[in-house]
Amino acid sequence: DSFITTDDKEEDPIEREEKANELARVLFLRSSSSLWSDNDNDSTIIMDAVIDSLVNDPDNPLLLDPLMMTPLEDPVVLSSGYILDRATAINDDDGKASTLRMDTCPFSRQPLSLPVHPCIPIRNAIRAWETTRMEYCIVVATKFIAIQ
Repeated sequence: DSFITTDDKEEDPIEREEKANELARVLFLRSSSSLWSDNDNDSTIIMDAVIDSLVNDPDNPLLLDPLMMTPLEDPVVLSSGYILDRATAINDDDGKASTLRMDTCPFSRQPLSLPVHPCIPIRNAIRAWETTRMEYCIVVATKFIAIQ
């Protein structure tokens, strides 16, 4: 398995993040920076700090779920026109019919109805933000390796 794929198929975001974290950890542990201390635990602490800095919330508030204040993963437009993450708006119970988690919009108090619609422009902005984080991770790892 390679860490970075170049084909056009969509990869699961969780799997992608796990691969990115593993790549960062492998590259960091191969670098001379990880040898700053004789204690391997210190290297792990430094690596965890680097990973934590990469998984911070986006600076753009449009990329956050306005109800949960977490990064959007799969933004959808409600019938009221507001955008929430699909996991916040919809109950997906083991293949049963999807239902809304709320009867009224938490922002406008309008009654909500199905269907919800994917918000492609914001989804693309989220993917661009994730790609930027990944590229930063690769730059940091490359610098650590170059020190060797």
